[in-house]
Amino acid sequence: MMASVVAGLLVAVPVVVFVAMLAVGQGVLGAPIFVVVFFLAIGGYVWFDLLRQSSGGDRLAEFGRANHLIIVRSVFVPHYAGSTFGAGRASVLRSVRTRDPHFLEVGDRLPATAPRARLMQPSGRAQVEPHQAEVFLRARLAGRVAKRTTSERDVVPPEVLGDLARFAGRYTVEVTGDELTVFGSRPLGPTTPGRVHEAFSLTAALANHVNQTLVTEPAADPRPSEDADQRAPRRGPLATILVTLALLILGPLLIAVVMANLGDRIDNRGAAIVIVGVLIAVLFAVIGGLLRWLNAPGRRGSGTT
Repeated sequence: MMASVVAGLLVAVPVVVFVAMLAVGQGVLGAPIFVVVFFLAIGGYVWFDLLRQSSGGDRLAEFGRANHLIIVRSVFVPHYAGSTFGAGRASVLRSVRTRDPHFLEVGDRLPATAPRARLMQPSGRAQVEPHQAEVFLRARLAGRVAKRTTSERDVVPPEVLGDLARFAGRYTVEVTGDELTVFGSRPLGPTTPGRVHEAFSLTAALANHVNQTLVTEPAADPRPSEDADQRAPRRGPLATILVTLALLILGPLLIAVVMANLGDRIDNRGAAIVIVGVLIAVLFAVIGGLLRWLNAPGRRGSGTT
């Protein structure tokens, strides 16, 4: 829901600014219109990406409801043992999880960094390389392992190697404490028949193998299965809207000021392209940081909304 609000602001505000510029006779040339078009393009891409991902998310949610599974959507999960999640470098885009203490979870993750932007030569146009969803498999084991391992030989039995590579693409495995995590390079693809069932089957096979070969410390009192609201609350809608508006106001202003001050001093087209590329990279880095802040879980009971 909040992603739709942000996307709507990214589209609506530049359109209003563009109409206002025409109304006051500002014209449609120069740095101001570049900034307006830049933010409009970002908003259009966000809307396109939301529409592209909605079908897969709906199909996975339908699967979860039909099988009485916990459904997780668009959240940072630093309490997960997987290193990418724990370090905040990726969020859960969508996943479903069984409700038993030794749960299985399958889903897609999304990198938390800003999309990469590179300049196309010789036109000097910026091309955005959006992030793609990538599958992850997760399981809570019957006990703890003696030490963390990322060895495929230790975690993946020979009879599962081929199926896992075909399903997940390039992958890495991690076993930390009492959790097993697999990070793949392909999306889960819940709209493809049989993909979600296969994901659960592979996760169960890996967990069973690790339980038999690596688990050395029996579990103490079984931890309860994580429920959907175990994650701490994120920023509220008011904070999201205010941050987005601030970005839309201050970002174009900063770019316009820099371009205006440097425009008369730079005669070399190559130097101008480099400066524009740096501005775009900084802007995407700021957007990525704000997205992580907006979605970062707060402490329970701290009043974070």
